Amino acid sequence: MRASSLVAQLDADGVERFRVTKPVDFTLTQAAYAMHAVVDPDLAKLGARANVGKSRVPLVLRAIAREGWPPGFRAAPDRVAYWRQWLIEQGVFTIETPDQGVVAPMTDVNLWVPDGALYPKGYTFASLNQKGGVGKTALTAGTAGALAARGRRVLLIDLDPQGHLTTEALGKLEVDEGEPDIAAALSGEYTGPLEDLIISHSTHPSGGLIDIVPTTLNMMTVVKSMYRSRMRLPELRLLELLDQLPDGRYDHIGLDCPPALDVLTDNALAAAKGVLIPVELARTSLRALRLLLSQIAVMEEELRLERRDLLGLVPGLFRRPLSGYDRYIGGQLEAFGTKGLPILAHLPAAAIVKEAWMEGRTVPDKVPNSTHAAQLNRIAVRLDVKAGLAPASDWDALEPLPSLGPLDAPRKEEAAPHA
Repeated sequence: MRASSLVAQLDADGVERFRVTKPVDFTLTQAAYAMHAVVDPDLAKLGARANVGKSRVPLVLRAIAREGWPPGFRAAPDRVAYWRQWLIEQGVFTIETPDQGVVAPMTDVNLWVPDGALYPKGYTFASLNQKGGVGKTALTAGTAGALAARGRRVLLIDLDPQGHLTTEALGKLEVDEGEPDIAAALSGEYTGPLEDLIISHSTHPSGGLIDIVPTTLNMMTVVKSMYRSRMRLPELRLLELLDQLPDGRYDHIGLDCPPALDVLTDNALAAAKGVLIPVELARTSLRALRLLLSQIAVMEEELRLERRDLLGLVPGLFRRPLSGYDRYIGGQLEAFGTKGLPILAHLPAAAIVKEAWMEGRTVPDKVPNSTHAAQLNRIAVRLDVKAGLAPASDWDALEPLPSLGPLDAPRKEEAAPHA
């Protein structure tokens, strides 16, 4: 993403004012999804494709960039494939090396949209791992604190029936018995606006804030309630609820997930654009990670979802110095970076986390200059870049992380001399 700029635009009253806008680049696949989402419904009404020309592309992409995906849009793979080929044939994208089929980004479509317009409801991310005790809640709360410190408006949703995000990390109370809650909203028993379930947690001098949809004891039985309700696609219920939020209220929406591969986790996967995966330096984490990646792939295929952004791994709760076993597992986790799943930050066990929680505060709020807060800021930068709220150069400018993998054995000439 290139840096934002001030661009003159007309307000609704016709007065020209300067606003912060940014150029948006679409990949070939994203452009194909956009054409499918916007043009195909028109073609179904008109019954013809002859009038679709290259000049339609910027209009379609600008509509998606400004307004988001049409409500209820579900992509048909065959139509996405059709539009991919059409975009290449029209020269919107070009094949640089025909023998290898490498597709170069388009160069003649330049879109400028207001900051945040790519995700008008907010960029939704899930802190997700079906294995318990890996630091999901600490990651969710800490990341929200880092985003708020950057001036972002964050909504957190506590999907874990244990409710640690609500009660332990943020110091809030569970919803009272008989009051509308997230469990009733997910099961369909409550049909009011999601906004009525939101409570405020904190504001930051930068202009950022943290709100939360708190947990309830009814979350313990919500899975049974969702299936008992016989709703058509219970996995999409949270996505439907988030669609109720007004545009522009939040920059990010964070989902704290239960340690299970159940319908609550499926809801988080369906609603989230990006996935943060906390892991521990243990062999069981490797197997849990592979199972989770398989679950994500199955969900995408079954519900015809576009690919989730696998944002990266966040090793946590380890102690220094690292043992040989720790470094072996660390090396295995770092190897996932070659598969597009980098390590974003290191969050070792730290007393400051519990100390912040005792006050109902996040680590970046309580100790903003700590090493722990700096690591959480790395994750916040990554999310801002994905959301289109920061240039990619902000991420590239961060210092590389030290390796958690095995240390290189000393070379013979470097060995200590014998006495």
